[in-house]
Amino acid sequence: MDNKFDRFLHRVVRYGIFLIPFIPLLIFRNTFSVFNFGKVIVFRTLIEVLLVAYIPLAIKYPNLRPPRPNFKFPNIIFCALLLFTVSMTISTFLGVNYFKSFWGEWERMGGLFSWVHYLAFFTIVISVFKKREDWLNLMWLSIFAALVSASYGFLQKSDSIDIVGASSTRIRIFGTLGNPASFASYLIFNLFFTGYLFWHGSV
Repeated sequence: MDNKFDRFLHRVVRYGIFLIPFIPLLIFRNTFSVFNFGKVIVFRTLIEVLLVAYIPLAIKYPNLRPPRPNFKFPNIIFCALLLFTVSMTISTFLGVNYFKSFWGEWERMGGLFSWVHYLAFFTIVISVFKKREDWLNLMWLSIFAALVSASYGFLQKSDSIDIVGASSTRIRIFGTLGNPASFASYLIFNLFFTGYLFWHGSV
């Protein structure tokens, strides 16, 4: 980096990325959608802050720009996401209700607007994280957050603690995600991260 301000922006982006794995732990008890709404709002806000810091760096430093689209691995993943985004954009504005397609519903907070933020997050990560250690640290943070979420889920099996979802008759826990199926998918991803770290001797 050429100056202190650029190094500051780079640190903002790096540490901001490391905050992302902890977003699944957020619960807003007094919102319309306890488990979803707050998470997505925080995620969107954080990504927008990271974009403000990242764009000047990408303009100034070619090595911090996203890869040029091509169909060679691993860039093929980036290309697939770009093509999916184009397809989703077309579907959004040619669908029955483009307003809902763009913004999504209050409860799930999906839609094109959220998807663009996910694409921006992916673009920033693959552009800034050039070292293997960065990816390993991101996996470790995600695994730690998943363990916290799972611990919260086990507490939901009892009425003795005043937490969201607690019930002595509960059969399926949902941790901090609010849905047992989504929670299971989240844990499977982190189980894969654990297996990857173990296989490559990082555990």
